Amino acid sequence: MKKLLGYIKQSVVDKNSALVLLLGLCPLLMMSSSLLTGLVSGAAAMIVLVLSGVVISLLGRVIPNGIKDVSYMVITAFFVAICELLLFAFLPSLRTALGIYLPLITVSGLAFAAAERADNATVGAAALGGLSLGLGYFAVIFIMSFIRELFGNGTLFGFRIIPEEYAIRLITTPFGALFLFGIFVAVFRAVALRAEKGEVEK
Repeated sequence: MKKLLGYIKQSVVDKNSALVLLLGLCPLLMMSSSLLTGLVSGAAAMIVLVLSGVVISLLGRVIPNGIKDVSYMVITAFFVAICELLLFAFLPSLRTALGIYLPLITVSGLAFAAAERADNATVGAAALGGLSLGLGYFAVIFIMSFIRELFGNGTLFGFRIIPEEYAIRLITTPFGALFLFGIFVAVFRAVALRAEKGEVEK
C-alpha cells in the first residue's frame, strides 16, 4: 500500500503530466468546461495511454526507426477511435459535446511522451508509464472541471448548486480556462519550491 501511495504521489504531484511536464494542454483546457466532459475525457486519455503503451512496447522492436513516430500515432489513433465509437454508441450527446478535442489526444504531447516511454520498455513498464501520465492528467482535468462548472455555471453534473446570478461566466470561456490553469501552475510551482527549500534547510 505504501509503495502504491508513493507511486500515485509521484504521478500526480512530483511529475504531473500537465502541471510539471505541460503536456496535453489543448484538450485539457477545452474539455474541462464541465465536470462530466472532464471526467470522461480524463478517463479516455488514461485508457488510451495505457493500451497504446502496451501495444507499442510489444511492437517497438520490430518497427523500423524511420516510421516509428507515424506508427505510434496510428496506434494511439486506433484506441482513440475505439473510445469515440463507444461514446457514439452509448453516450452520443456527450461525444458531441467533446467535439474535436477528444481526437486531439492522438497528436498531443501526452501521447508522444507515453510512446517514448513505451518504446523498448517491458509491457509492465509501458503500462505503468502510460498510467502515470494519465493519472496526472486526470487529476488536473478533474479539479479544473469541478471549479469551472461549479463557479462558472453554478452547477455540478447539471444540477444547480449556486444561484445563476452568482456564477462567474468568465471561467467557462477559453480565456478563463487558460487563466485558471496559469494560477494552478503558479501555485503548484510555489508549493514545490517551498517544499524543496524546506528539505535543503533540514
